[in-house]
Amino acid sequence: MKIFSLTFVLATLFFFTKARVLYDFEDWFEESDFDSNSDDAPELGNAWEKSGEFEGDIIVGADDSIRNGLVSDTFYWPNKTLVYKIDSDTFDADQIDLINQAIEEFHKRTCISMREKQTYELDYVFITGKGAHGCSSHVGRQGGKQPLFLKPNKPGKGCLKKGTVVHELLHALGFYHQQSAPERDQYVKILWDNIEPGREHNFKKYEKETVTNFNVTYDYHSIMHYSAYAFSHNEEKTIVPLEEGIRIGQRKTLSKKDVIKLHQMYNCKIENTEKPEEITFGSALGPNKDTDDTDDFETIID
Repeated sequence: MKIFSLTFVLATLFFFTKARVLYDFEDWFEESDFDSNSDDAPELGNAWEKSGEFEGDIIVGADDSIRNGLVSDTFYWPNKTLVYKIDSDTFDADQIDLINQAIEEFHKRTCISMREKQTYELDYVFITGKGAHGCSSHVGRQGGKQPLFLKPNKPGKGCLKKGTVVHELLHALGFYHQQSAPERDQYVKILWDNIEPGREHNFKKYEKETVTNFNVTYDYHSIMHYSAYAFSHNEEKTIVPLEEGIRIGQRKTLSKKDVIKLHQMYNCKIENTEKPEEITFGSALGPNKDTDDTDDFETIID
């Protein structure tokens, strides 16, 4: 009888602990933290979809193949340090502060250092809004001056949302989009009929010879995951998680697995970095439709 009672108590504690994990995740993320089309104006699309680049926000040069950089350390930043320059001619003080907040997240939570370019340095990321049609970046270090475009907006809107800047900086460090992983079909279903004609290539899967997840399982909660309605032409989902109750496309913070993969990529130790406050990454029980974190009626429409 005592054994039965103890088992019952432990099972009850486990149940409520798991329930709390679900609640913590859902409570931490607000609707605006998910990168997908607004129910009010789904035809606008997300800011990162506006650039016209490969997969929406990946800049591919004329001499580039569609590559990721995770497999080859040729595209890694030396000494775990990304060098950058912010274009003060296109961003005001508040906008620059927002960009610096995104940079600071890497300093708090990862082993990566980001510092401003010195006069003599030739390889750097030039963060600019000039000529930007949305948000976009190269993947990994390209050599020389490489642009990272953020269309100017009010801080917290469009490309100037902290999570969106983090997303683009992860591209510059060598990250690809999560749903392009070779194993993605085991975790999500692509609804090809709902994708805007001519945009199907944005849902291309990479080969294992090109990218690696460093033996880290697929991450629904990655800040690098497309939203459920990415490139939709009919207001219907283009990506559906195969696990029930999952929301995709968060643009708030680096996920736990984002940090792990970044550390393995740059051969860092993981234990000496700051964890996100009050956040547990588990399944989220969200609404049928996510809400937009990037669209702005006044400035996003071209």
